[in-house]
Amino acid sequence: MLRISKKLDYGLIILAHLAMNTEDGVISARNIANEYGLPLPVTSGILKAFSSAGIVKSTRGVRGGHELARPSGEITFGEIAEAIEGPMQMADCVMVEGASRRDCGYEKNCPVREPVRVVHNTLQTVFERITLSHLAGQVPLATSDIVINVPVSDPTILFQRSQAN
Repeated sequence: MLRISKKLDYGLIILAHLAMNTEDGVISARNIANEYGLPLPVTSGILKAFSSAGIVKSTRGVRGGHELARPSGEITFGEIAEAIEGPMQMADCVMVEGASRRDCGYEKNCPVREPVRVVHNTLQTVFERITLSHLAGQVPLATSDIVINVPVSDPTILFQRSQAN
């Protein structure tokens, strides 16, 4: 089943800490790792990934450290997850920018291809509506924040079996 990896879990903790401590200026990887009992090399690697993704700004030197590159309300869960895990791709047949498409061999007669695509797109939309400010507890996350209308060309596709020719 879908599960947040340990690395993504650590990343969420790190970003929540940065979001809740913006008035402190830059914060060192060591301080974050010590605060939560995280391995320093893993913490540093995660911060580097976030820096490469434009989520965190890093300052080198004795007084160096890390801070959010943007307000926490502008950083989405989808963006965070992609920085750590790469593009979300639920199945080989779902086309995702930045991911490779592989032929599973069942595409021609697949009864679940369209429903899986709809689920994938729905999750992706939800992940883009949840922000770091929600995850850090700065803004309450209400169900109304993430409820979406699923655009399906033919809603019955979700409940039909493919008719093989």
